[in-house]
Amino acid sequence: MTLYPVPKKLGVMKSDWNPTTLACSFKLETDEDILEKKALGAIAQYEMDCVVANLLQTRRTEVIFYEKNAGKRRVHLQDDGEELESLIVKEVKRVFEGRFGPIS
Repeated sequence: MTLYPVPKKLGVMKSDWNPTTLACSFKLETDEDILEKKALGAIAQYEMDCVVANLLQTRRTEVIFYEKNAGKRRVHLQDDGEELESLIVKEVKRVFEGRFGPIS
């Protein structure tokens, strides 16, 4: 199997296909400085509304949620049995509702 690099379509999705869509991307890195640079770069370059960013070392217990025009927020897994994925969905829902109104 041969893999070839292809252009990212995230920017095209926001600029050409549907500018009003809420777009969220994901980043995984081993260095927090690189992670922040890439997350903020995705917001700027591809017009992402939010980026769910993980450090490889803490990927199962914490995410850093970067939001366009709102900075970053750390989301930690608690001991209440809730899955990290559920916390991520809640954060994306919060961004969505802030932009489009409550989900019924």
